[in-house]
Amino acid sequence: MTTEWSFDPKFPTDIIVKQTLTPKTAGFFSLATPTIASVSEADMAWASVPGYFQGNFIQPNFALAYAYGHGVPALPVVYRERSASTLSPLVTTKNGITISVIPDPTLCRDPWEKDKNTHQSWNIGLSHKNRKSQLSPTLYYPVLGEPKSALKVGEVITYSFRYSLIDGDWFKAINHAAYAIFQLKEALSLRQSKQSLTDRIQKMHHYLTDPKTSLWNIEEYKGLKIGAQSYLGGVVGSNKDAMKNSDYGAMWMLAKATNDSLLIKNVLPYALNFKRVQQITDEGFFKGALAGQYYLAKSKRFTEEWGEVVEPIAVTYYTMLDIGNILLFEPNNQPLKTLLQSGAEWLLKNQKANGSWAVAYDRKTEKEVYCDIQDVRPTFYGLLIAYRILKDPNYLAAAQKGADWFVKNAVETGGFLGVCGDARYAPDFATAQSAQALLDLYDITKDSKYKNAAITAAKVYTASIYTHPIPTHTLKTVNGGQREDWEIS
Repeated sequence: MTTEWSFDPKFPTDIIVKQTLTPKTAGFFSLATPTIASVSEADMAWASVPGYFQGNFIQPNFALAYAYGHGVPALPVVYRERSASTLSPLVTTKNGITISVIPDPTLCRDPWEKDKNTHQSWNIGLSHKNRKSQLSPTLYYPVLGEPKSALKVGEVITYSFRYSLIDGDWFKAINHAAYAIFQLKEALSLRQSKQSLTDRIQKMHHYLTDPKTSLWNIEEYKGLKIGAQSYLGGVVGSNKDAMKNSDYGAMWMLAKATNDSLLIKNVLPYALNFKRVQQITDEGFFKGALAGQYYLAKSKRFTEEWGEVVEPIAVTYYTMLDIGNILLFEPNNQPLKTLLQSGAEWLLKNQKANGSWAVAYDRKTEKEVYCDIQDVRPTFYGLLIAYRILKDPNYLAAAQKGADWFVKNAVETGGFLGVCGDARYAPDFATAQSAQALLDLYDITKDSKYKNAAITAAKVYTASIYTHPIPTHTLKTVNGGQREDWEIS
């Protein structure tokens, strides 16, 4: 094996390395990038395999680290490139130096090579550690058992990568990989938008007012006619009869903008009834909480994707946010304000002393469930909405308390939680919504710590954007039709 080292004349922070292997015997081979520097765990400020995890501490619980990205895995796990957003594992030291390793863009898998999905192909392994479990960004090429790893005697394999040594944080390092190496700016310039925003809104309007395209259903529940869209995804207990609504603010805004009687008479009243009965009104522990985001028409009950649970974040999403959005257009709707207040009181009652909430409660036993994970989601946002509309200072104080806990335990550590029950709350778009929730809190309090936290959360979320492979105009086949490479997501 030979290794050639050279400085990149365009980027003085980068060292380009080319490795060549000539096998003396047939077998399976995988090369690990050399360790040019390792960082002690005590000196680590941040580590990441972008798209999988990021964090400022070593997590001894492998399930929390590997499945949720709550901390840096203690083990030298090798990650697949299919869910790596930017191919640049990195470690940042406490004195502000970031070391990363970046493969040559030609090495990475093509998610659509020619005429079918090849997203599962695995060319490169990525890790924040070497095989001795030292903190040192490492690549593996080829991957054992994958294409190109089986070599015959004398069958030469060559590949290249670069080390990047940045005087700056992890975000600066990812930017360098995305823009300088994977040419993200040039890639985005390939996009050609041929549809106006007005046309898109008109198509949304047509979709919503046509019961066939919107899969619209009206059912009888507790003496009311409730309306919602068919939900064809998996829901525990569903018999292909699950219904739910999303984007209440968009529905009401579209009705306001178009003044369309089809929308105003045939959709909104039934969607509103759905929202009215979605909340638990019976006296008891769950009064004010959400019965479930899905309605099962055949068994006439509300439920969640993951079963009979009640989630505080669901109260924020499906009570506070939805009702708050409707109240922007119907500010004098007192019954809705009563429901909003009821939801706020439930969140207030169940906020823990440290400012956090449970991930969920069992509907039957009322006991906390999913105790292995923390509610590192913007649950506090519901109380902020309640404060903006109902003006109760207790809601603002509780929102700040929740946000302070969230900033310390999620934003600063890089560990977030998602809201999709069918994925058992793996981190998702809730991270981006956290940034907006913190910005809204900054608007009201003018406390800069919330603005700074919002920016950090947004930076973490940008690390989920795919920046590889470099797209082109190459013609490919999708469902029998031709598409340019850049058009295929």
